[in-house]
Amino acid sequence: MTQMNSVAMQNGKLHVKQIDIPTPGPGQVLVKSLACGICGSDIHITRHTSDVFDIYKNLGIMANDAGDDQEVLLGHEYAAEIVSYGPNTKGELAKGTRVTSVPILLSAGGAGVGVTPGLYGAYSEYFIVDEALLLPIPDAVPSEAAAITEPLAVGLHAVNRAQMSNDDIAIVVGCGPIGLAAIAALRLQGVKHIIASDPQESKKHVALEFGATEYVNPTLDDEVAKAVALADNNKVVIFECAGVSRLLNDYILRAPAKAKIVVTGVHTAPLNVNFAYATV
Repeated sequence: MTQMNSVAMQNGKLHVKQIDIPTPGPGQVLVKSLACGICGSDIHITRHTSDVFDIYKNLGIMANDAGDDQEVLLGHEYAAEIVSYGPNTKGELAKGTRVTSVPILLSAGGAGVGVTPGLYGAYSEYFIVDEALLLPIPDAVPSEAAAITEPLAVGLHAVNRAQMSNDDIAIVVGCGPIGLAAIAALRLQGVKHIIASDPQESKKHVALEFGATEYVNPTLDDEVAKAVALADNNKVVIFECAGVSRLLNDYILRAPAKAKIVVTGVHTAPLNVNFAYATV
């Protein structure tokens, strides 16, 4: 077998195509996709391709004259199985071992797996990862669960960057996978007050289950005022996990003194933000 099925995004639409199975280069590993999550970033790339590609061009990831009709082979939240090793690899994990990894190819200049034109993603039957970034999946962990390692890591990283004390007040804006990961990380770190904010009432139960101490529907109540009432002399930390650009300036305007805003949502369009309010 030399060919495989792959889901490609082009011109804002998805299609399945047959392409050649890739060959791993130096330091690389060919893996078979076992499970892959659908990330908000995948949806964002599909709906806002031009904005994303403009950023890639400014970063030197894409040629400046590349058109917006470039294909992206999506999929970067994955569990996979080792198929073969490329040159200059150690081969310490046996073929057939289930793995996940940071979805970046250092061997390709640090480009993102499943989000960059010209690279394979985990919506393909087979794709390429770096051996140096492989993480074996424990036998007791289902592949579907291991596939959310990346969004869990994003939430954990956001919480680590916040450097909160247990008495600080957290507001987690958006209770999708990243927001829920942040809530879980906050709970594990012992933060006593975790306010989950999401306009979808259906998110209330799962947010509380993941560790939120209370839920606010921001269309009906003021989550920032609620946090301020709880804070006393402690800090309020707002985790923006929704990826809704207009919220950033809104939270700068509404945040109390000494508050901190941690942005984890993907924002690719220019945004008007008045930082003067953040200096008061």
